[in-house]
Amino acid sequence: MNDSFLDTNIIIYSLGQDIEKRTKSIELISCRPFISAQVLNETANTLIRKFSMPINDIKAIITNGGV
Repeated sequence: MNDSFLDTNIIIYSLGQDIEKRTKSIELISCRPFISAQVLNETANTLIRKFSMPINDIKAIITNGGV
C-alpha cells in the first residue's frame, strides 16, 4: 500500500468497457492504494443498482482486491 487513495469511479472503470479508462484504472489499482470501506460500499451499491451484478460476483471482486 502507498499514500494514494482511490475513489469509487476508479474501481468501476476497472470493470468497464472503455479500454483507456479500464487500462489506467487497473494500473492505479495495481499500485495498491488505500481504498476505504465507504468506497467499497459505494462500489457494491453501484454494481448492484446500475449494473445488476450478482452479489457473489461483487463479493469476489471486493475479496480479491479488484479486477
